[in-house]
Amino acid sequence: MTMNATPASSGGYRRDLNVQALMDGITLLSAQELAISQGFSSANDSFRMYLKNAGITPVPHRRGYFDPKHVRARLNSIQGLHDDRVASTDTQPTSLVKMRRARLGQE
Repeated sequence: MTMNATPASSGGYRRDLNVQALMDGITLLSAQELAISQGFSSANDSFRMYLKNAGITPVPHRRGYFDPKHVRARLNSIQGLHDDRVASTDTQPTSLVKMRRARLGQE
């Protein structure tokens, strides 16, 4: 990212800041980082078998990198922890009225 802002390049500087702000919210875990966080010594065959059994898949077209939100969702699912705020893909969508009533405990 260029930090020098000249009148000729000030538009590019703003664009660099906008891209940086967007990229701050995007993080991926490498296979090595995920392996260590899950108690494995490295991203070896037993770790890959664990991922396969858990249904944790890498980011498409980025072999060896994982989305932390996907990993967390799969681990929660395996442990039987379900977040009511996240809609499951196999259920019918709930109406906004029903969601509000459930949240407020009216029904």
